[in-house]
Amino acid sequence: FFKQKTAYEIYQCDWSSDVCSSDLDGTTKAGNGANGIEIGNYAASSLHWDYARHPWVGGPTQVAIFNNTISGNGAGVVINSNTQFGSKASAITVSENRIGVSVDGSRLIPNTGPGVLVDSSFDNILEGNTIASSSGIGVRVVGPLSAGNMIKGNRIETTGSSAVVVDSALQTSILGNWVASPGFSAINIIDAIGTVVGSSTSGNTIAAGTTGVSLSGGSLSGTVVSGNQVRNTVAGITVTGGASVSINANSLNSISGDGISLSSTSGGSLIADNTLSSISGKGLKVVAVSGVRLAGNKLTGIGGVGVTIDQSSGVELSAAPGNYAIDLLSSSFTGATTVDSSGSLRLAAASGKVLAFNSDLVFACPTAVLLSGSITSPGYDIAFGDSDTPVVLEADTTVDSGSGDVLFGGAVDGPYSLYVASLGATQFQSLIGANSTVARLETNAGGTVSLIGAIVTGDMILGDDAKVSGTFMSKAGSLKAKGAFNSTEIGRAHV
Repeated sequence: FFKQKTAYEIYQCDWSSDVCSSDLDGTTKAGNGANGIEIGNYAASSLHWDYARHPWVGGPTQVAIFNNTISGNGAGVVINSNTQFGSKASAITVSENRIGVSVDGSRLIPNTGPGVLVDSSFDNILEGNTIASSSGIGVRVVGPLSAGNMIKGNRIETTGSSAVVVDSALQTSILGNWVASPGFSAINIIDAIGTVVGSSTSGNTIAAGTTGVSLSGGSLSGTVVSGNQVRNTVAGITVTGGASVSINANSLNSISGDGISLSSTSGGSLIADNTLSSISGKGLKVVAVSGVRLAGNKLTGIGGVGVTIDQSSGVELSAAPGNYAIDLLSSSFTGATTVDSSGSLRLAAASGKVLAFNSDLVFACPTAVLLSGSITSPGYDIAFGDSDTPVVLEADTTVDSGSGDVLFGGAVDGPYSLYVASLGATQFQSLIGANSTVARLETNAGGTVSLIGAIVTGDMILGDDAKVSGTFMSKAGSLKAKGAFNSTEIGRAHV
């Protein structure tokens, strides 16, 4: 091996001892205590090539490390091009090696460090390897000078750390791998711009871990997580920080916590066309995010709330059908917001905050629409379903549509006050307070309101021109009509 030509090959060697021999059985040799194979500027290894001291004449077009057993060492394979030491190793292919296992792959002979470490090196390919470890990371790519590296088609199983860690690197591709890391994040991306985790034709299979794919840090722009199968993890896919992250067309199953979570993420992120099933926690969780679109996701078998959006701005929820609960909390929404679910829908704004929409709203949830706080969509229509959509007040509630119309299709209940501000038409198509008396009801001046009956504890103030019918009762307050009052169809009023 290492001939003076443009391609260099290291093959069919047992690097579980200080000897290179293709006829060793690879099951009984003790490791050297240092690293297995190093290309770069480290010095302690079974095989070491120092490019800084001994550069290849003319520069190699490819170095290949393939079909070796590299076990029982410190790190398995190290590719180091850290310019601090003057090394320039890059474009290395590491393929079809057994790293951290016996030569037949049947027994664990772990390296104590990473199976493969790529440090400040670019355009390397890690493909078709079997990598196992009980203590170290499976594959680690680190450093801002690490760019364009590919991790493809490997089987990586670790029990002491993550299977794959990409830290501060650029444009790393992680495609078609089988990974498992019980107790740790299986694929862990930290401050790495432009990372690709899976694709429509080459997704990863993630079989175990506390988190299937974890993205964190301020530098995540252009990162795509797509086409992966995540199962038997505590959390599915989590994103903390960063901007312009895309999570699409992934399949998540048998997750004991939350499915897909975004927090503290800004600017143009996307959660689309994912399939989630058998999720014990929340399906989609978006908290403190600025600028995200949710579209085309399919959720079944959700144990907790299907979709939770809180403390976020610029959220576009194209559609959220399903038989799960949906919580839209203290956030601002853009684009068309439609919720058509057989589960309950909670619209709630915390004290001093607003749940704001900037589009026509349609909420059709036969179970219930749960309201609290201030809910606004100035200039747009707000429709709380039809007669099959009951509305329950969970706290004092304000609904403000500006010049738009407001429709309450089903009964309105709950021991709290309801204030509706609309310069358009406000319609209550079912009885107010039939099942649980409403504390207070008020509509503003400037539009029209129609009611077919209401039972309240306190005052009922109709600031709009009102058309009423049915029974009206205030147990301890008054009925005030400040505009025109058409009561030709009224049955009785108790004040």
